[in-house]
Amino acid sequence: MTARFIAGAALLGLVLRLGFGLGYWVDKPLMKDEQEYLLLATRVATGHGLTYPADSPSSGFFERPPGFVVFLATILVVTQDALVTTRVPESLADLPPNSSHIPTAITVAQCAIGTLVIVLVAALAGRAGGARAAKLAALGAAVYPPIAWVCGYVLTEPLYSALALAAVWVLQRANDATGARQLRLGAMAGLVAGAALLTKEAMLFFLPLAALWLLLHKRRQLFAAFTVGVALLVLPWIARNYVVHDQFILTAAHGGVTLWTGNNPLAHGEGDLAANPAMGLARKALEDRHPGLSNQAMDDVYYSEVRNFVREHPGRWLLLEARKFFYTFVPIGPSYTLHSNRYYIASLVSYGLLAPFALVGLWGLLRQPGASPLWALGLLALSSVIVCLVFFPQERFRIPVIDPAAIVAAAVALSSRRPSRS
Repeated sequence: MTARFIAGAALLGLVLRLGFGLGYWVDKPLMKDEQEYLLLATRVATGHGLTYPADSPSSGFFERPPGFVVFLATILVVTQDALVTTRVPESLADLPPNSSHIPTAITVAQCAIGTLVIVLVAALAGRAGGARAAKLAALGAAVYPPIAWVCGYVLTEPLYSALALAAVWVLQRANDATGARQLRLGAMAGLVAGAALLTKEAMLFFLPLAALWLLLHKRRQLFAAFTVGVALLVLPWIARNYVVHDQFILTAAHGGVTLWTGNNPLAHGEGDLAANPAMGLARKALEDRHPGLSNQAMDDVYYSEVRNFVREHPGRWLLLEARKFFYTFVPIGPSYTLHSNRYYIASLVSYGLLAPFALVGLWGLLRQPGASPLWALGLLALSSVIVCLVFFPQERFRIPVIDPAAIVAAAVALSSRRPSRS
């Protein structure tokens, strides 16, 4: 009965996601990130490999983790969209500012992955609160607006969310297993976590937390299996980068500007450059002072600027960190006003309704004696908070992990039964 209910909720979620992506969010201007992902995927699909066009300032470095690009390229090759129907340009100079074409197959695939997220959220809630919690979580994840509508964009969030949640689900099961089965599940969890890392760098903050937890709880064999799984997937990419660029690059070579965006005198603790025009002008002025530098060379400049800011204004930086912590959990920052009123209201209302129940569920889980049945999910959520504190809070950083974790916690709170490991 529970499985049938979850399947129905997943089907409802799929219909809602497809309705948004194919029926409502059509012919809309694409964000810069979306255009770049489509461009890079088209280059991979047409045989150019993981490279930028010749006019790119990236100097040959691949500035995105490869996972999502390869995922998109696979869809384009299978459907022949990259060769026949898409209008994605072959040069950064040709990117039109109002490009709006998203291949239908990509939208469908994103929505299907979003449906998998529903199932994973239900499975995690069921682990802590039983069948009723699983049903509530499935229904909540199916209709929760931010998780649903992100599937209509060409962004990493749906794929990363599915991989990250799958990694913690398998790791939790591995922790409960013994013998050879524990090692198999641990290695599988590591492989999925490695895939998540190659999709979005945020997973890097989870890995040391998980490793530390396993070591502190004397799960040394599981730690080894998990580490081997991650290494099997990530090391080939690191080796490729070393051969191509003659230097160590974990996932991508362009992160300084993101760190600077959240840690400079003009930062207000939430949102990217689009939400802070003055900071955009400051970035341009900084780059104008260093003409001719590639993106990678500018990265060192940005890191230096951040170090100087923190060293020279420690009190101001600590206040900025407090603002980041606030905006991580309270979605009223300036970036939200960039959207339409309908988007802002739907996001604020849905999150506002969820948050109180999530807090009650979190409190109940934290009060349990011994290890929580959702310790891995808790560490994943904590890692997402750390990402927001190190860089800056933004809805896109919150949606893949924090919102699903909040749905799980709220479902446990509403299930009206003592959490168990069933």
